[in-house]
Amino acid sequence: TSPETRPLAAVKDSNVRKLAGAVATRLRQGSGAQMISCVGPVASHAALKSIIYANGLLHEHGHLKDGRRLAVAIEKKVDSNENFKTGTSYSTLLKWLVVDEVAA
Repeated sequence: TSPETRPLAAVKDSNVRKLAGAVATRLRQGSGAQMISCVGPVASHAALKSIIYANGLLHEHGHLKDGRRLAVAIEKKVDSNENFKTGTSYSTLLKWLVVDEVAA
């Protein structure tokens, strides 16, 4: 798998702004839908915050046109091997992609 298709990783002490920069970079490169892999609620929260920050960065620098936003889908991934650090057998994937803004 190429680096552009491998999920980014969020951990409980991730630098959210650096992760947001990585999200924004992948979108500017036109990589399409992407993912952040995380285990646990703190890492999941960091991943979600990074996507929110990336949305702002992309708008601020003109990489997302008006009416376009980042959308997030959350998926539970069952791992074939138990995660040796946390003892869990699943991780969370946050997928993001650019969509047209939905009217409220």
